Formats: sequence, C-alpha cells, structure tokens
Amino acid sequence: MGLSGDSILQEPELQSETCSAPSVVVVGTSAVVLLAENFQRKRCVLQNVGTTRIYLAFGAVPTGDAFHVALPAGGTSGDGSSPPWVDELWTGQIQAISSAAGGEVAVAEFT
Repeated sequence: MGLSGDSILQEPELQSETCSAPSVVVVGTSAVVLLAENFQRKRCVLQNVGTTRIYLAFGAVPTGDAFHVALPAGGTSGDGSSPPWVDELWTGQIQAISSAAGGEVAVAEFT
C-alpha cells in the first residue's frame, strides 16, 4: 500500500548561503576540535586527506577505541582518495584524533 500525498514527510530545506574558507586541520594523537558547535550549520564535509586513520566523535572526545566514525587513510598525503564524510544532522562540536602523528582533515562547513 502506497503513501498518500498528505502523509509524505518533506525534507528540511538544506540550501546553504555560505561555506567556510577551505582548510586542512592537522590531527595528531591528542584530540582536536574540527568544528565548534554551530546551530546555523546545515551541512559539513570532512575528508581525510592524510595517510593515517582519523577517528571522529560528536560532542565527545574520541579515542582509538571509542569513536563515532572512522575515516580511512588516503594513499598519499593530499591525494583525496579517502571518501568524504557528509553530515546534514549534527550541529554540535566535532572532535578528531589520528591513529598516528601527522593526520590531515579537510573541513568544510555550510551555513
């Protein structure tokens, strides 16, 4: 049985007017904040552009054993071979930690 037109939920408007300046954040073996809490955020895109695994946590401090998302390492630094991670729900702080020194994450925030 299909849904009637009246019962279909509509997705929220995600159109953005601005994007943060391009940046790559160096991530080491101590947690760093990639994005501060921002209730105006409509989308963020994070991509591991380094050669270490990156662990993300939302509103918490990540460790190599406790995290929400793991971004796989790229082939070589800056090659863009690791898939980007896109979020359209979370507006809180996002922290990251790397599996080794010298991790790199490209960060874009749309508001």
